[in-house]
Amino acid sequence: MNPTKFPTPLSALSLEVTNLEFSTKDAWSAYDLGLALSAFDSIYSTFVLARHLAVLANQRHQQSADQLERYWEILGREGPHLDMLAHEWHRLLRHYGPGAASLVLPFGPFGGQQIEQIAQHLPVTEVEYYLRNPSEYLPSTHELRIKKIAISSPGGFTLEGLGEPLRELRELIKDLCYRNRQERQKGDIEILKQRIDIVAQQNLNPNHVQILAESAISDTEEVAGLIEDGHLLLEDSDCGPPNCSNMPRKQKRRPKPHGGKQD
Repeated sequence: MNPTKFPTPLSALSLEVTNLEFSTKDAWSAYDLGLALSAFDSIYSTFVLARHLAVLANQRHQQSADQLERYWEILGREGPHLDMLAHEWHRLLRHYGPGAASLVLPFGPFGGQQIEQIAQHLPVTEVEYYLRNPSEYLPSTHELRIKKIAISSPGGFTLEGLGEPLRELRELIKDLCYRNRQERQKGDIEILKQRIDIVAQQNLNPNHVQILAESAISDTEEVAGLIEDGHLLLEDSDCGPPNCSNMPRKQKRRPKPHGGKQD
C-alpha cells in the first residue's frame, strides 16, 4: 500500500580530469578563437550545472520519500489521525503545491501522479539563480581549462576538465558532426537536451532541461557552425564536416556580455 519509492542516490561529479583535443584548419581570427573557447566553456558549464541541479533534486526526492515512508508506517500501525493528516497536507502543499496533497490519503497517489515527479521539485527561480551565479556550482577545481594551444595552420588546442561533462561535450560534438546523416529530424536543442539528460541521469524534469538547453543553444550552434565550415575537427575521431567549405568563415560578432563568472 505504501506508494513511496526510495531513489538511487546520485553522486556529485568525480574530480577525475580528462582532455579533449581539436585540430583547426584555415585561418582563424582572434575573435573566432575566443568565441569558440567561450562556447565550449558555456556548454561544459551547462553540463556541470545539470549534474549539480540533479543532485539537489535527487536529495530532495530522498528526503520526501523518507518522510512519506515514516508517515505510511505510522498510518499502517495506528490508522489515520486527523492531526497527522492535516500536518502532512500542510507540509506537502507548502513544498510541492496542490498536486502533492493526495499523497497523504490512505489510497496513495491518484490520477497517474508519481511521487518521483512531485519530489523532483526545483523552482524555476532556483535554476535561473544558478545560471546567473556560476561560482555557486563551478569552483576552480571544476572549471574548463586550456591545456595546450598551437597557433599555426593547421593548428589545434586541447581542453582539460572534469571527465563526465567533458565526455558529454565530446559526444555532443560528434552528434553535431553526424546530424545531417543520422539526426536529420532533430534540431541542435534536442541533441543538447539529450546530453543534459544523460549528465543529470534523468533526475531533472523536462522544464528544467529545457531551460538549461536554451541557455547554451546559441553556443552549441556556434560550435556546429565551426564544424560545418571545416574550421574545427575533433581529434581521434572520424568526425568531420559534412560539407567542407573553402570560403572564409563569416564572423558574426556578438555584443559583449554585461556579466560573467563571479569570483
